[in-house]
Amino acid sequence: MAGMRQKLLHKILRAYIIFSAAMLLITAPAFYYFTRKWHYAEGDEALLLRLHEFEKFHLSGFHISDIGQWNDWNRDVKIEPKNPLMNKEQFSVETYPNIMENDLEPYRVLRAPIIIEGRDYVLFARVNLLDTMDMVYNMMALYLSILLLLLIGLYGITKNYAFRLWKPFYEVLEELERFEIDKSIPVNFKDSAIEEFHRLKGVAEKLISRNVAIFESQKEFIENAAHELQTPLAVMQAKLDNLFQLQPLTDKEAVALESLSNALSKLNLIHKNLLLLSRLDQDNFTEKQDTSIRELLGEHIEFLKEQATTDKIEIEVDLKDAVQVNCNEVLAEILCSNLLTNALKHNLPGGKIRVSLSGNVLTIENTGIPEALPANILFRRFSKKNPSSQGLGLGLAIAKKIADINHWDLQYQFQNNRHIFSVTF
Repeated sequence: MAGMRQKLLHKILRAYIIFSAAMLLITAPAFYYFTRKWHYAEGDEALLLRLHEFEKFHLSGFHISDIGQWNDWNRDVKIEPKNPLMNKEQFSVETYPNIMENDLEPYRVLRAPIIIEGRDYVLFARVNLLDTMDMVYNMMALYLSILLLLLIGLYGITKNYAFRLWKPFYEVLEELERFEIDKSIPVNFKDSAIEEFHRLKGVAEKLISRNVAIFESQKEFIENAAHELQTPLAVMQAKLDNLFQLQPLTDKEAVALESLSNALSKLNLIHKNLLLLSRLDQDNFTEKQDTSIRELLGEHIEFLKEQATTDKIEIEVDLKDAVQVNCNEVLAEILCSNLLTNALKHNLPGGKIRVSLSGNVLTIENTGIPEALPANILFRRFSKKNPSSQGLGLGLAIAKKIADINHWDLQYQFQNNRHIFSVTF
């Protein structure tokens, strides 16, 4: 899932833990099984030794009359009547009571056919498994303890070693996150002895230097273009004003001049905004002072109401708190003006605008097209939802730039068929 991102180190450690847990679940039962099997094999060997000792040292001179006395004196080796179904040695695990502890204890048991004075009998021999089972359990506990220590050690070593190993990567990542193309903050990538991280450092440096060069070139072009356009625009405006003074003008000529005047006014506005963006990119607005956002809004809202009357747009104002912000007053005024103008320009006839200031949040809501605006391009320069719109596509871009410079949070939402712009100071 895209929302469930994990750090690379945690993902590696998770794989180690899963593998270790799987190995523990597999090897622990196998270890217990084989240990118990070897334990039974040791018991079987001891029982066979007792059988061979009885056959070698006792069986040749043993009489049937000796069976009762033998059974009385031997607790773990007895003579029993033969089972007709048994014709070879048989091993089994059985439990017998411990009179002293009033408990049942496990035994490894051997029953082997023997012949005494020509008659068939069974030699019964047993060894107690309880003491040796304690050894098995102790071995199992020791095995698990060693394995657990190995896992803990592996986790600790991997985490610490991997953290040091990946430290150059995280340093490059932090520098890239800190980097802002329009700021003069230098980027300092530390070198690494690891080849891959050394390559990453080189690629990041080349990428940053290339983008900075492109940005500087674009900024220089915009600044030069804006300045070079200033004189021709002034000349064109003067010539156009002279043409308006000519008498008499036919209706056709008047319409043509009016169209030229509107186009020139729009061109002048673009020129003004480009100059402003150029100054914003160069961070020329360094003077700051305590500015009342409520007072700035009050001044612009009065002007806004006059414009809204024509389209019968209702304006609701709720300025609860006198928010004081330390910033450049001109930029704060431009921000408020652009957002209010945007709410009016893209509204509907008979629509509504609501301006509220509460806490440290300015919210401007307006009716408009009944669908959300494309948030991914909303604050880009010259971006417009409708290409035929009279707007320049620079107002929101300038507002966003001003917000970023002052570390304010400018957000857009679409709720209840209303377009909502909020600025958190």
